[in-house]
Amino acid sequence: MVKSLNMGNAQTRAVWPGNGAMSAMARDPARPVLGPGHGRPDEHRLTSNTEHHLLAQPDGNRRTARWVPEQGSNAYLNGDPMHIRLAVVDGHTLIRYGLSELAAHNPELEIVAECSSMADAVSVVQAAQPDVVTADVTLPDGDGLELARQLRDLRTDLGIVLLTSCAQDDVMFRALETGVSAFVPKTAPLEELLAAIRHAAVAASSFTAAGLAAALFRRRAMQDQFGLSGRENEVLQLLRRGMSTPEIARAMSISHSTAKTYVARLYEKLGAANRAQALMAAVHYGLIRYEQTTPGRAEALA
Repeated sequence: MVKSLNMGNAQTRAVWPGNGAMSAMARDPARPVLGPGHGRPDEHRLTSNTEHHLLAQPDGNRRTARWVPEQGSNAYLNGDPMHIRLAVVDGHTLIRYGLSELAAHNPELEIVAECSSMADAVSVVQAAQPDVVTADVTLPDGDGLELARQLRDLRTDLGIVLLTSCAQDDVMFRALETGVSAFVPKTAPLEELLAAIRHAAVAASSFTAAGLAAALFRRRAMQDQFGLSGRENEVLQLLRRGMSTPEIARAMSISHSTAKTYVARLYEKLGAANRAQALMAAVHYGLIRYEQTTPGRAEALA
């Protein structure tokens, strides 16, 4: 039995509900639940035949985390054993093997398809019709986030779990904006991966990730740190739309020299030397969303 997929200690988990029902993993009143649109807490019950586990938090407090089944036990949904059809998209043979071993020791999981590339993923998923897909953020021939976007466009009810070796805040927020169900570092414990897969199976349209609440706090702190004025925020949005400095001046009804001053001041606050760097910094610090950028035109106008 593979005990770990190179996974470390668990962290605080936050759940961002979407338009679908809220996962049972967000039912704990002590756990942060972010965003509108969640259903009644008792609409879905995710239980196991094991004891209720507690996680120690970094500040020394303990809180109820989630039902964590022992290896080989069953998970239940509304009193019936769960059965999750899982597809795996990962360029690493070891990860695919580890997930196969995980499924072998958890009866509710059945791996119905696997592939190693983005080129094959969509056709494989369409043929296998899984309940949940796990995909690496970095695939040998493409971007796992782009694959997630394509899969979400194909099926709104598909659970999508992104695995990453680089658990950066901006990557997590891009995953949230893409519409994935869960974001899991490859250093996470197996129990966290299992919980993410089960969450994706019952609440595909909501988002869960370890450390989301902390990442949101860091994003707000960064935004406050830059202290952009209203005019500078307006300039940033116009830069994001790919406007040149003369176009910005016309859009804001200001002189060309004043527009240049605003742009220069914005670059200085973001530590950027040109438009492309400013947009990348703004995405990284959460001032604008990744999907809002127009990188091709931005680089051309830099």
